[in-house]
This record gives sequence, C-alpha cells and structure tokens, in this order.
Amino acid sequence: YEPIDFYEKNIYMYSSTRVQDLEPNRKLLKLSDGSVIAYGKCLLATGSSPNQLDVPHPESEHITTFRTVCPQV
Repeated sequence: YEPIDFYEKNIYMYSSTRVQDLEPNRKLLKLSDGSVIAYGKCLLATGSSPNQLDVPHPESEHITTFRTVCPQV
C-alpha cells in the first residue's frame, strides 16, 4: 500500500466495472451501467503480476508499481 499522499492525487479505482467504450480523443469512458466518466489520464489494468522497471532511479515519484488492492486477491 502507498503513502497517504498517493491517494490524495485524484486517483480512482473502479473494480468489477466493465468499460463498454473508450473514447481517447474525447477522454471519456462509457461503462456498462450507462454512466460516462471523463478523465485526464486513464490506466486500464487488466490484471498481471507487477514487474519492477529496470530504469535509473526506480524510486522516482513519477514511477509507481501497482499491486493488488487486497492481500486476498
């Protein structure tokens, strides 16, 4: 889990939600329940095991490795 300031950066997670349509030019997501979400930046996480990047300064504030939200998942 990340430090508290990580969660104060307007990052939202929608689990168990299906995206029906992605409109990158308009920066919109259309969800299966009919709702529409506007976004500035979008990360589609389809599931995987995280890999650490082999780059200089991997501890940079601009690099984040995403993990599962819950240890039981």
